[in-house]
Amino acid sequence: MERLDKRQQVHTVDVVVRKLSALGDVDAACLFLKKVLDEDYAVDHATYTGFINSCYENNRYALASEMSEKFSKKISSFKEKR
Repeated sequence: MERLDKRQQVHTVDVVVRKLSALGDVDAACLFLKKVLDEDYAVDHATYTGFINSCYENNRYALASEMSEKFSKKISSFKEKR
């Protein structure tokens, strides 16, 4: 992924996370999301919603809560930077 430019990386992560979430592999999807959030990339709403829904469908409530908190912190930090 490092060879791709920022826009391509974000798009690729969105697609991979959506696919993994649809397959119920929330642990792998979580790894991609954490990498993206650590690098200050934005995750689109559809990817976020699909991931959280998949967490709930697979009874991974703690993971959904943890990632929701990370997303909330990122959103608030983006607003502060403006």
